[in-house]
Amino acid sequence: MRTVIAIVTFFSCFLSAEGVTSASLKYDLSASNGLIPYYNNNPDYPGIYPEFIHLVLQEANIKGIEVILPSKRTQVALARGELDFDIISPSWFTDHKIPNGYVLSVPLLTVTEHLIFLPGQAKSWLTLDAIKDRPVGTVRGYFYHDDYLFERVDLASEKELIMALDKQRINVAISGDLPALYWSQQLNIPIQLGPIHSTGFTHIRLREEHINLLPALNKAIEKLQQQGVLDVIVQRYMQIVSKQQPLDSILTQ
Repeated sequence: MRTVIAIVTFFSCFLSAEGVTSASLKYDLSASNGLIPYYNNNPDYPGIYPEFIHLVLQEANIKGIEVILPSKRTQVALARGELDFDIISPSWFTDHKIPNGYVLSVPLLTVTEHLIFLPGQAKSWLTLDAIKDRPVGTVRGYFYHDDYLFERVDLASEKELIMALDKQRINVAISGDLPALYWSQQLNIPIQLGPIHSTGFTHIRLREEHINLLPALNKAIEKLQQQGVLDVIVQRYMQIVSKQQPLDSILTQ
């Protein structure tokens, strides 16, 4: 699932006895263009994570500078140190182990992804074992904990996965439940959610050399969660799925 909020950082920070006193972060909120309601390339209604991360940075007294990178570059940039953090779930990695060189924030949200397919095909996809050695629709740049077991058919977004199922270019795909339901409704293409492929909390994954910023980020996340800010953002965006309306008709309410 999901590439991530890739957050690029060229920052200068000044340290005192109390810790970080100032920092600036450059970040990319473009994602896959289809991971709704978590991300959306609409500046007026950007998605759950972009809205929340903006508030986290503000609360942590970290200046945010938005940039846009091609999605295929984000993971390379992160590995090179050009990006400083992204949003991931350990459930997307083999054995739930993130690569060395990173630290995780406190939990953000639980995300769940399923096998998805057209109605009437459930008998072909009763368990995850059914995708072994088979072509499976995936999103380019996303992590899948078991993608060594099947043949990835990389497409640009969750929207493209639903369209490919409808055109029978693929028979099964992996998608987060909410993005799959959203695009099924928007495209008027019925789908079924099959076995759970992964489920777990998402976190900010921070490059280890910037661990000094982690306490401020964690404190900001926890404060905003305790104040109910994240819940309010989530509930507003859930209207996208529950009301089956286009994004342009739901601007912040």
